[in-house]
Parts: sequence; C-alpha cells; structure tokens
Amino acid sequence: MSICCGNPTFADDISLLALTPWHLQKLVDIVFRYCSKQWNVSINVEKSSVTVFTKSRSQPSVNIMYGDRTIKQTDSFVHLGIFYSYNLKNSDKINQRLQKAKNAVITLSTRR
Repeated sequence: MSICCGNPTFADDISLLALTPWHLQKLVDIVFRYCSKQWNVSINVEKSSVTVFTKSRSQPSVNIMYGDRTIKQTDSFVHLGIFYSYNLKNSDKINQRLQKAKNAVITLSTRR
C-alpha cells in the first residue's frame, strides 16, 4: 500500500509527503505542471529542499527534479517554525532550541 499526500499548510509554504522517491517525484511534477504551465506561478527552487526521513545513521540520496532543475537534499529543515531532522531525533530539536535561547541571552546581555 502506498500513500501520497500533498500537504498545503500556510500561504505560500507547502510540504509534499510521499513514501517513495518515485511518488514524491510524481507530486513535484504535478506542482510543476500546475504552477508553471497552468497558473504561471514561479517556485523558488533554491529555497526548496528534499529530506528523506529514515531510522538509519545516514540519509539515502535521492534526485528529485522540479522541471529541469534538481531540488537540493538536506539533513534538516525548518517549516513554519518547526525544526525537522532526517532521523527524527528529539535531541536535534532540543539542541536547536538551546542554541536559539543562547543567542537570545547573548543579544539581551549586549544591549546595555
């Protein structure tokens, strides 16, 4: 059984979720077809990324194309203010929040 779902979330942000790279490519092809051909809307591919969620220590490499351009693959990303990591470990989220807190303390302490 395979489930593919596009998940439009907020204004101009969108997340596409799929169980396989093939299904993700099909979803990206649909977005490309409608945005570039039908609605004349441009997508900034440089601000787009692909992350493969896995329990492995390393992320498998995938090649997802938006038209003739490759979407870069990343280990983690922030979507609507929420941090996601390819291995879904909470330690990454905690470290990211701690870094934000440290930066805030440094900013506050230098404002005298």
